[in-house]
Amino acid sequence: MFAIKCEIVWFGIPTRYAIATVAFLNFIYVYMLRLNVNIVIVAMVNYTAIPHTNITAAEECGYASSENGTETSPDEGEFLWDERLQSLVTGSFFWGYIVTQLTGGRLAERIGTKYMFASLQITVGIVTVCLPALAKVGVEFFIMGRIMLGLAQGALVPSMQPLIARWAPAAERNSFATFVFSGCQMGTILGTVCSGMMADNLGWEAVFYIEGSLSLVVVSAWLFFIYDSPSVHPRISRQEQEYLESSTVSSTKARKLRVPWKSIMKSPPCWALLSATFGYNWALYMLLTELPIYMRNIMHFNLKSNSLLSALPWLLMWMFSLVVAKISDVVVRRDWISVNTTRKMFNTIAFCGPALCLTIVSFIGCDRSGAQFCWDTLRSSGRARLH
Repeated sequence: MFAIKCEIVWFGIPTRYAIATVAFLNFIYVYMLRLNVNIVIVAMVNYTAIPHTNITAAEECGYASSENGTETSPDEGEFLWDERLQSLVTGSFFWGYIVTQLTGGRLAERIGTKYMFASLQITVGIVTVCLPALAKVGVEFFIMGRIMLGLAQGALVPSMQPLIARWAPAAERNSFATFVFSGCQMGTILGTVCSGMMADNLGWEAVFYIEGSLSLVVVSAWLFFIYDSPSVHPRISRQEQEYLESSTVSSTKARKLRVPWKSIMKSPPCWALLSATFGYNWALYMLLTELPIYMRNIMHFNLKSNSLLSALPWLLMWMFSLVVAKISDVVVRRDWISVNTTRKMFNTIAFCGPALCLTIVSFIGCDRSGAQFCWDTLRSSGRARLH
């Protein structure tokens, strides 16, 4: 994906590509744990015992048969959580998430991404393993566990930015960052499918036990491969180190500067960026938290079909993210369009497409094919947004 400009090391792979690959795999894991509740909640809740959801498929959308896997499974969960509680369970993650989003990047600049990221991953794994026990004690404790997950995961994405700044040359930054963060979409795909399959075959508790325990493997690989800058990496070639330090923000030449908070808060471009990011993430996380429940309660897909169809938009999103990043790099490198215009053009596509699809899907009603097409188009067009 990236142009090789240094001698070949590590089984034919330059060190910075190994860094990108391990970071990519870690984000797969991060997002598997982030969304597993959104899928598993379909198996946790006893919908037929809740008055608000005790509606037959025929009454709601006219799907009374089990053709094409549309009839919901007769196996119901053990928790009597109504729609309000389900929304609290899925949404409480973001109560903690927004807090550490604001501090994660700055903290990583001070203490380093390597050990900060690893400690947060271990925390996420431990809390995930504890979630079944917390759910059985009470929904309040389960929500507290979700908030703790949000606090830990909120700092993970910002903490990656200093690492990318030191390992990605300017000419490769779009591809490098997009590849790393495309792990989020791949994690969503794998997490959605695997969580649904495990819950259907092994029970919903197994999802948390298995996925949470994987943190030991993931963190071990992270600690072995990841270093905060080329200057401290023990296995990098001298040629690649010199190339990276001359074309990135290396830790050795970066000056300690005070953050101009007042100027930032008064900057119109800053507020424009915040507004754009808010709109993008609102659609992103709304789809993450609500799509599986929508597929179950409105479209009446069973757990296995639900997980597969919920993963499809994210598969398209992942594919489009790599294509769009490559197109952007080519456009900028060949000087066809300025960097500023390229960013604005792709971001406009990324926002207008999902807005149109969200509007249309509200009028789709019970048309499964039309609704699925809108969800798929929403995510694939939304990934035109660039880092």
